[in-house]
Amino acid sequence: MLERDFDVNAPGNLVAIGGGMHAFVPAPLPPKCIRSDATSRAAEDAVNAIGELRGMTMGSTAFIGTDNLIRPLLRREAVLSSKIEGTVSTLQDLFRYEAAPSRHDFPDDIKEVVNYGTAVNLGLDAIKDAPQITAHLIRSLHQKLMAAVRGSEAEPGNFRNRQVFIGSPGVNDLQAARFVPPPPLEVPPLMDQLLRYINALDQYSRLEAIALAHYQFETIHPFLDGNGRIGRLLITLMLGTTGLLAKPLLHLSAFFESDRQEYYDRLLGVSQRGDWDGWLHYFFRGAALAADDVKARIAAAAKMRTDILSALRAKSGRLSIAAPDLLDEIFRNPYVSVSKAARAIDRTIPATQKLLDLFVSAGVVIKASAGQRNRLYVANKILKIYE
Repeated sequence: MLERDFDVNAPGNLVAIGGGMHAFVPAPLPPKCIRSDATSRAAEDAVNAIGELRGMTMGSTAFIGTDNLIRPLLRREAVLSSKIEGTVSTLQDLFRYEAAPSRHDFPDDIKEVVNYGTAVNLGLDAIKDAPQITAHLIRSLHQKLMAAVRGSEAEPGNFRNRQVFIGSPGVNDLQAARFVPPPPLEVPPLMDQLLRYINALDQYSRLEAIALAHYQFETIHPFLDGNGRIGRLLITLMLGTTGLLAKPLLHLSAFFESDRQEYYDRLLGVSQRGDWDGWLHYFFRGAALAADDVKARIAAAAKMRTDILSALRAKSGRLSIAAPDLLDEIFRNPYVSVSKAARAIDRTIPATQKLLDLFVSAGVVIKASAGQRNRLYVANKILKIYE
């Protein structure tokens, strides 16, 4: 990281860390920045798209599966946010892992994705009781994320106590660093400033505040590892604490993952040149696309649920009252076993097996594993809604 890469508009200061090297310490939020007309329009589009999504999830006409879709879409976010950090596990791997009676024969890094899901649930539960982001909550999320996985030696749950740098994959050289976050002694006061901003929101629009806070968190880089995933998880939580979206259905990792380099470049552009407008326009565009994407998935799932129930009625003549419950369980996870389905719908194993046989005959699910014991079934058409 070179001093000449940072111009007079950089929103922070370079501080010496020895050996002729410098680290970047960001200024407190909010910044003094003026949005271009294009960025203001992008902000309006994003807020409108999120408002439409919020409307789809409210009232008696809302698809029952909006609640059923929360879990699979959170799983999708876990997979994609982890993928940005180099994991290879897929959404199908995660669904199979959660449904399978045996946890063998899965990618080694599936645990990282599972941990992300655990951390998200912890965060969502916490903000239900107290809609505020605290340092304790962030450290708790990090502890869950990093438990017994790659990077678990990086002091899970604790802000870093040594200097870190961001470089190219496989290049462990401070001299070649693309970006050097603040020295460790700066982390606690910087996080205190950030959290005061997050929980007060200042004069900025709520969505803009989330975009600014995400930049600030990633720039502070408060942990030795896992900063990207925690930062993206916080976007989901802040959408809830600000009241922008009551249900955790909107996630941006798919957008960030579609062009990781632009994501990194936009963040760095703020630090080096004060390009807040470029970052905000990028973030708003991603939020609008993500909201439109979820709306389309909800609509597709609603139609599919109606069509499946019609097909089941046509096949059986008189449909069991447990059939919609089983179908909703399959919407939550397209992989299902007889034993887990029986527990979910509160039916006996024989009754559940009979119902699953009907689902097979109607083409809703197919057998996904051989043998009789602990057999898995999968609803591929439902799975495709989430992939």
